[in-house]
Amino acid sequence: MKQARSRIDNFSYPLGEGLGSYSRSAYDALLAKLDHAEELSTDASLTEEQFNEERSSLAELEAALLASLNSTQDGVFYNAYRGFSSDETGKYPFGFNIEDLTNGATATVQEEEGNKFLRLTTTATAGKANLFLPYLGEVTAGADQRIVIEYRARLNTNFQYANGAMTRNDSGTSNYSMVSAFEGQADRAGWRFQEDRPKLHH
Repeated sequence: MKQARSRIDNFSYPLGEGLGSYSRSAYDALLAKLDHAEELSTDASLTEEQFNEERSSLAELEAALLASLNSTQDGVFYNAYRGFSSDETGKYPFGFNIEDLTNGATATVQEEEGNKFLRLTTTATAGKANLFLPYLGEVTAGADQRIVIEYRARLNTNFQYANGAMTRNDSGTSNYSMVSAFEGQADRAGWRFQEDRPKLHH
């Protein structure tokens, strides 16, 4: 039960009907079953058969939640998609791993006019904040296919500089397979980057 709870708490679930979202009803059903299983596990009269039944039910509901991910929109199938506006369930903020905040850098969840967002603040002297997006799976392409990787973010007008990278983890060492740099523009508060590759090697 502890392992199941840890998996759920350490993964983020955008819930809803839109692209990149999981079924809220499937999530609620899994949480209700997990709460029941945890309560039952404290019963001294619990039999091995009952325990196995609860564990099997949990596995089925967890699989149903993962299978409920909506990956198709307007006839287009997305191997991976994450919209962070509805991503407030489970690991927070928005599934990001926040690391290496240096020289006064901060990362906080804030809310303005009902909209929650992750705000990064760095200082003028070598401030740094590393964000790692949730792992959504590997993607491969055939000879007649291509992989399109697209990032979108809203940035304020004093945004200065950032690096975007596709990373992989080989033998516990982070290796950068693709890196792109971005510089802010004073007259534009939005930013969009698209990278095309015939194939990514993992």
